[in-house]
Amino acid sequence: MERERVLIDFRGVIDDWGDYGKDESGVWRASSLAGVRMAVESSPKGSDIVLNIDSDGGSVSEGLKIYDYLTTYDYEGGQLYTNIVGGCHSMAVVVLLTAPLANRSANANIRALIHEVRTWGDDITVEEAERLAKQLQMEQDAILDIYAARTTSKRKDLEAIMKAETEHTAQELLDWGFISSINSLSVNAYLRNKKRLNNSNMAKSTEFYNKFVKGLRAFVNKTNNCEVSNYDYTDADGVIVFSTEGEEDNLAVGVSVVLSNGETGGTYVLNDGRVVTIVDNIVTEIVEAANEKNEGDPA
Repeated sequence: MERERVLIDFRGVIDDWGDYGKDESGVWRASSLAGVRMAVESSPKGSDIVLNIDSDGGSVSEGLKIYDYLTTYDYEGGQLYTNIVGGCHSMAVVVLLTAPLANRSANANIRALIHEVRTWGDDITVEEAERLAKQLQMEQDAILDIYAARTTSKRKDLEAIMKAETEHTAQELLDWGFISSINSLSVNAYLRNKKRLNNSNMAKSTEFYNKFVKGLRAFVNKTNNCEVSNYDYTDADGVIVFSTEGEEDNLAVGVSVVLSNGETGGTYVLNDGRVVTIVDNIVTEIVEAANEKNEGDPA
């Protein structure tokens, strides 16, 4: 069964005061730890989480909190995906790296800005400036550690990229291991198409299997110079389970059947809810589908 996917629009400035909640279409939006936490923890257990990123970055401390939260959260069988849909600048790049490399992607025409940690301020003493410089270096080292751990590039190369302070393309991010793929479709369209293709492929597989069984039966009948009409019984997925001779539903205890899987026996649930037990190609038991109780019936 395909897992449910929860979309989060990670947009705007990263900070603890960032707006969050659901938009009119039911998609989560967030740019703070509180917003990301609410979106993730409100999602059904085991869901895949998809962050669509379009952010100019923001607070280093808030971005690191989001990184730690998303990389340590127990998704209970689900997975985290990150995808750049617009800009991915500064601390938004760290948020991008929260997902495993195989789950990181970008649209073709995005831009990503990677730069050194910056701050602002004036009217400070030499001692205050020295303390501030140490603080900035600590934050920059933390970001470089994340880059080195979560990309395929060497730390010294990543440091050079950071010092260059320029915008980069999706292809450059792909080459450096920040992402693993460039989208030809938006993530939303991809998810819709994937679900539609999965359903279509399942239907095609069932149709092919049923045609194969019928064709094989016709071949055997022709080879044996006999003309036998069969009645096919299917399961809830529409797959032929077994057949009986004749053109009508004559299923009863004692009737001879031919199982489509080549076996001679077993217990099978039909699409109408009947449970049929077969031994040596003979129906030995039929349990009718349980009827729903009417109001007032005893429990």
